[in-house]
Amino acid sequence: MRPLIEIEIDGKIPSVNRYWRHTRQGHHYISQEGRAFKEKLAWIAASKKIKPTSKLFKLELEWYCSKKCNGGDLDNRLKVVLDALEGVVYPDDKFVVEIVARKIMDSGEDKGIIKVYEIF
Repeated sequence: MRPLIEIEIDGKIPSVNRYWRHTRQGHHYISQEGRAFKEKLAWIAASKKIKPTSKLFKLELEWYCSKKCNGGDLDNRLKVVLDALEGVVYPDDKFVVEIVARKIMDSGEDKGIIKVYEIF
């Protein structure tokens, strides 16, 4: 099966702890780093003429981590990718019904490869 979209992100995928910010009043908002990441994904999707649809999707994430990675939780990166693609590939991440994610340690580089497939 061929992906609907494949995105390669150079650099680090922000963790959910850096993507979301919270006020003392309990309000949540996307950080500047998070907005930049989301805009980057939106720009790539737009350049490939991807429009959000309400189909069902499978998402694959490969997170490559250099030695500077110091660990980090794969699920924190996965949530950021799911949220960042909302309104870009799908209207809401509830349309993602299958997920495959892996973290490759000591790869010598920091990057992510995201593949999204339509499931009919």
